[in-house]
Amino acid sequence: MFTFSEELNYEIDKENYVKDVQELLNELSKSVVTDLLKCDGELYTLESSFKKEYNEHIVLIRVIAEFSKKILRNIKLCLEPEDPNDKTNYEMQLKLLYHGDIKGRLFDAVNQNKKKFTLRNYKIIYNSTPIYGYYKINGDTKISFHSLYCKPTSEPMTEHVVCVDIELKERNFERARSLANNITTEFCNFLSVLLDIGFYEPTSKFVNFINSENEDENRIFYTHRFGTAFCDPELNLLIKDNMNGLCPLEEAMKSNYTNGYFSMTFENKNKTFQMTNGNILSIEKAFSKHKMHRPDSSTVNEYREGIDDKIHFLNQPIKIPKELRCFFRGISNYKKLDYINYTLFRNACRLYNKSKLLSMEAATIEISFLVASLETLSHTEKDLRFSDFVLKYNPDANEKDLADLYSIRSSLFHSGNFSFFEFDFDINPYSDPIYCEFQNKYILYRSILRKAFIQWIRCNVLKP
Repeated sequence: MFTFSEELNYEIDKENYVKDVQELLNELSKSVVTDLLKCDGELYTLESSFKKEYNEHIVLIRVIAEFSKKILRNIKLCLEPEDPNDKTNYEMQLKLLYHGDIKGRLFDAVNQNKKKFTLRNYKIIYNSTPIYGYYKINGDTKISFHSLYCKPTSEPMTEHVVCVDIELKERNFERARSLANNITTEFCNFLSVLLDIGFYEPTSKFVNFINSENEDENRIFYTHRFGTAFCDPELNLLIKDNMNGLCPLEEAMKSNYTNGYFSMTFENKNKTFQMTNGNILSIEKAFSKHKMHRPDSSTVNEYREGIDDKIHFLNQPIKIPKELRCFFRGISNYKKLDYINYTLFRNACRLYNKSKLLSMEAATIEISFLVASLETLSHTEKDLRFSDFVLKYNPDANEKDLADLYSIRSSLFHSGNFSFFEFDFDINPYSDPIYCEFQNKYILYRSILRKAFIQWIRCNVLKP
């Protein structure tokens, strides 16, 4: 066996050079192994193996990168001839491989200029009507959003697809997609508070559907199981999710619905095998000509005056506040002025959106996450506890309701207690006065917390 290694000692606090190595190894091999077992105390390893031909002889080459939480320590190459009778000295070939194919490409990657990308992410909302119109915000990052199919129904639990387009600069397409996904998710967390709706990640599932046919004079019903997805006619994509589930229509014709990365971790081992699947370059090609513009099929914008501090019901239309752009400019300014308090506000928005998503599961979970959201926001004013903070921004609240709210949150998180009778099923509960009382409390509690949150935004984010 022939070996070659070089010390690098690249600091990775600001620039994650391990990510560059990982991308490089993905180019060299279809299988990359991450060893999560610490060796020598604090080191981790990335490992890839591939075959190469030298003078009609096949050799197996392993590339191993060692790194800690702060430093990319070294890269080591091992070469072993496939033929046990091969007596060739491969020391020079190994050095040339490192300096030509690995070190040079890693150096190029580290010093590569960032390019502009225009990408699209997708979110799901549930409401009887979609978000009508097309909205564009020119802030630190240029971003826009609109609905794919603007078809209202009378059913509150109607799924609508929201497209979020974003312009950004990154060193390569893969990193641009990762960054776009993170920025979009944060953008939708802020938007969740603004509109009081939840933004879900699209996730493909195999679920049951009912179909019917007329046979003679009878209607026959059938149950079929299909995988969920949707089509974006603007970009000619099939979408299962925002990660590996993007599929150009031409790839779908080849039954190739998954394009990206996947991993396998074996039981009782600390090694994770990373592999690619499908045609990843087809995704980059699909976005290569994408530009941010108002689609021809977009509907008229629907605005409202001011941010609504009342709770939203899923059978109501979604109106966009005219303060939309002022809201996001205010967030950007708040981030620059006080980053610590900005992170608290950001985290509170994350919890707020999570409360909307979990509201489908149980009212107790929704209310508890709303309380956690306002409690997080209250830390922006160090001398105020939760109830004092809510009373400051919503004087209509009272101490008893706030004590009950905090008790609901504590009972769930510390004792697993559900306060809204989620486990006391009654097919017709409307004759039960206790049920009606707690139904009213549920609406009241949501209203109290939302009003306080929106008033805090008016005072701290939208302030002149």
